[in-house]
Amino acid sequence: MPAKDKTSLDNNVKKLFSLTASALVALSTSAFAQETTGDQGLSLGTPAAPTVTQEVIGDWTLNCRSNGERESCELFQLLTQADGAPAVAVTLFPVAGQGQAVAGANMIAPLETLLTAQLSIAVDENLPRVYPFAFCNANGCLSRVGLTQEDLDSYKAGGAATISIVPAAQPDRLVQVQMSLKGFTKAFDTAMSKLQ
Repeated sequence: MPAKDKTSLDNNVKKLFSLTASALVALSTSAFAQETTGDQGLSLGTPAAPTVTQEVIGDWTLNCRSNGERESCELFQLLTQADGAPAVAVTLFPVAGQGQAVAGANMIAPLETLLTAQLSIAVDENLPRVYPFAFCNANGCLSRVGLTQEDLDSYKAGGAATISIVPAAQPDRLVQVQMSLKGFTKAFDTAMSKLQ
């Protein structure tokens, strides 16, 4: 393309861009000018994020959220291996009126956990209960656990629970971590009282 034609094309593109930008500014200004009555197009805001409080009870952290009308709480504990590496994140919460389950828990295990081996929980010397994994995402692999009144009673009476998972890279290895139940009864009862 000759230099004269290229210069002419560049000038035309600049003019077109300038006209388009001017038209957009004019349209947006006139659109705002038309909305002079009421609150059309204006954000009236939304209520602020819920208030969150934390309290450490024994080996549990009680996290409560309040939106001004209702408060809900959950218990949290991060379980680590002997070397300090995180193994399972536990979030436990009361469930009201949901059939046999009186509590629920989300147990998040690391990625590359052997999902078919499932997750097991044994309180003190009791036989373990086995729970399937629901899915994995970037945060880890989630097992959604429902606890009956009998399960909850054993947690309240127990000293510790052993949670077992199996790494996918070492399917013959069982990783066991301890979930302390120190403070569990008080923390759970506090969470339950917030539901009522």
